[in-house]
Order: sequence, then structure tokens, then C-alpha cells
Amino acid sequence: MFNFDYTYFENDVILLAQYLLVVNILLWLLSLAVGKAWPVDFIWSSWPIFQLSYLLFQKKQNESSWQLILHLIVTTLWGLRLTTNFVKRGGIGHEDWRYTDMRVQFGRGYNLISFITVFLAQSTFMFLGCLPFFSIAQCPDIPPFYSILGAIISFLGVILEYLADQQMDTFVLLKKNKKIKKKVLSTGLWSLSRHPNYCGELLFWWGTFLASFHGDGGVSISIIGPVLMSFLFFGISVDLMEERQLKNKPLEYAEYQKNVPSSIILLPSMTTLN
Repeated sequence: MFNFDYTYFENDVILLAQYLLVVNILLWLLSLAVGKAWPVDFIWSSWPIFQLSYLLFQKKQNESSWQLILHLIVTTLWGLRLTTNFVKRGGIGHEDWRYTDMRVQFGRGYNLISFITVFLAQSTFMFLGCLPFFSIAQCPDIPPFYSILGAIISFLGVILEYLADQQMDTFVLLKKNKKIKKKVLSTGLWSLSRHPNYCGELLFWWGTFLASFHGDGGVSISIIGPVLMSFLFFGISVDLMEERQLKNKPLEYAEYQKNVPSSIILLPSMTTLN
């Protein structure tokens, strides 16, 4: 049974949705000016931090805010990791291959289509993923157990993403310097999941939801956020990434898929890759 608990903060939901729409329009116009879609990446790394900071600022002096501060710290670490990864992958001026492919696919119509598919669609997932923040900020009856456990799970997700990134960065560097001949990273976390970084991302969002859980027998509508994030990664991101990998290194990646059957969840592999 769903618990529609948004009477606490209906005005904030509407106001922040309007703010996010304005941010999308401004960054989309910037993307048209620079001819690349990289400005959209700033929404992912900064919006959750902004939203939590806004909700913290809105708290009254006599209201407890430790739960919100705790998750703001974890979310800030998440955003810093994402920003660092963005810089390492090329930073400002570098366009993700998915946007480049879309630019070729849609031709002249890409500029308008990008506002919907690149900016608004991603921001919708982001905003819905952030719905639990409203409960964390303004619902006084969340048991501390759920707040702490949720923050721990989210933090573990950030650590998992960081470790997966470091292992991939090391692999790419060794390959660039021709110290290894392997085309696919199949050791460490990447021997347990083909996308361990996605696993960490989903842990972050599900931890966020758990931190907003009331424990009253109902399920908050906030669950829409992590469910949609799971759909985004399991149903879209994995397929796009693996199609690209199979195109660039078909034999090696097909063998990797065979030996590491789990696309996201960390699971022991029955086969040890050489």
C-alpha cells in the first residue's frame, strides 16, 4: 500500500521542479552555443546537492536536521566522485559518445530533440530519484535506524563506484602504455559484474530511498525514484554500453559476457578469466 506523504512539502516539489526546468533550458541553450551536449552532465553532479541544501535551508530552527545533514554529506561525496570522473573523461568540451551518436542519427533535428531526450528526460529521472530527499528533510517520523542504514548503503555505493573507476582507469592507462594486451578488463570488481559502477549507482539511490522510509507499513511514493533509476540502468544504459563494446571488440567482449554473466549485480563468476 502506497503512502502519499507529499502534503508535507507540495509547494517545495513544484518550486524545485520549476527551478530544474529553468536550469535545463539554460544549459540546453549553452549546449547549442558550444555545439556539444556536455553541459547536461552538470545536472547529474550538482542538482541533488542543490536540492538537499535548499531543503536544509528551509528547515526551521526548532526542527531536527541531522538526518538531512547526514545524507547531504553522502550526496556531496557522490557528486564529487561524479565530477572528478567527468573531468578525467575529458571534462568541459568533451562530448559523451552517446550524444555524438544521437547527433549523427538525428542530423539537423538533433538540437530540438536533444532538449527532450538529453536534457528533460535525464532531468526527469534525476528529479524522481530525488523525491526521497523531501521526506528526509521534512517528515519528522522517520526512524533513525532507516536514516543511518540508508546513508551507509548510499555511501557504500559511492565507494563501489570509486573503486570500479580506479580499476578501469588503471586498466586504460596500462593498455595505453602497451603494458597489457587485453582489450577487456575482467579482474577485480569487473570479474563480478560487467558494470560494477552501475551497481554502486543503484546502491546510492536505493540507500536514499531507505533513508526516507517511515517504517509504518506503507511504502512512500518516493520508491518511484529508485525503481526508475533501476529501469534506466538495467533497461537502457547496459544495452547501449554493451552494444558499443560488442561493436568495438566483438570476440573479446562476447567472451567476457559469457564468463561474467551478471550485468550489474556483483556475483561470483564460475569461470576465472585469464
